[in-house]
Amino acid sequence: LEFSLGADTLICLDESLLLYGPPALDYVWQDGSINQFLYIEASDWGVGTYPLYLVVSNDEGCEHSDVLILLIHLPVNECPKTAVAVT
Repeated sequence: LEFSLGADTLICLDESLLLYGPPALDYVWQDGSINQFLYIEASDWGVGTYPLYLVVSNDEGCEHSDVLILLIHLPVNECPKTAVAVT
């Protein structure tokens, strides 16, 4: 019972992302939702860094989880003109 949500992801504020777990299991996402799919409209979430995690389980009680870090940033044409160094 293993799966991966994929690599950490960066999207713009005007983009969306669809995450999903493996079929035919029970699901619990970080927000408490229990669907196989998690649709993220970045503009609804806002600029920031978000840990997205999913716990899946089967009828025998086996569980597995994975975490994806989502970074939402402004679209390129809306970014501040001043560059900021990150150290």
